[in-house]
Amino acid sequence: MALVTHWKTGWTKVAYVGLTASMIFLIPLSGSRGGIVGLVFVLGALTILFLRSIAELELLRLLPAGAVAVILFGLVVLAAVHIGIFPQRLTSIPLTAGAFSPEVLGPQRYDVHKAELVTIQRHWLTGVGYEGFVVLTEKMYEIGSFRAHNLITRVWMAAGIGPVLILLATGLSIIRNYTRAIYNLDSIDQMYLSALFIGFGGITVAGMVNIVIDEPLWYVLIAVGSNLIPEESNRS
Repeated sequence: MALVTHWKTGWTKVAYVGLTASMIFLIPLSGSRGGIVGLVFVLGALTILFLRSIAELELLRLLPAGAVAVILFGLVVLAAVHIGIFPQRLTSIPLTAGAFSPEVLGPQRYDVHKAELVTIQRHWLTGVGYEGFVVLTEKMYEIGSFRAHNLITRVWMAAGIGPVLILLATGLSIIRNYTRAIYNLDSIDQMYLSALFIGFGGITVAGMVNIVIDEPLWYVLIAVGSNLIPEESNRS
């Protein structure tokens, strides 16, 4: 969407519009609930970024526009599920602790979720090693060979509470670097860096309910955020 704003005419803009539309359609079509959660975040944030680049309004005045975009997207997804275009499972995204049930998650995913919680309770300090949970699900819990689908629980079970705290601290540091650098930039550079930040946020949000450790783009966006050096503001 950032590139669509920059390239005003020609086939380049058509290509970027097509890629954006494909993302919005294919992620729900895949049935990935983690993907849909990340997409909702990205759509809301990119709507704000897109309108800000055009109207140059204050952020607080654009927040309702982002909320409207998310609501409209949700209504479209529900309608598409109702007529059979998107998978039915998209209507059962667990948003509360009570929603974590076999009916919502599916029997297999629910068993894995329970095994994650039990493993963390028993080995919260040091974890069980990177492949340890795979062995436990097969040998001890007898539910098959699985890895955790949550970024935090995967790190926690692999190495314990210490690396989880490091992960959270690193994430906060990257967010700080991005926001400081974005504030100190102007015009098109600010928009592009904001788009990268939104991409990082979308993949990370999806990672709270899905696997992102094996996603190369996530590491690229982490590297960008880690190497941003705050400079003196260019703003007057």
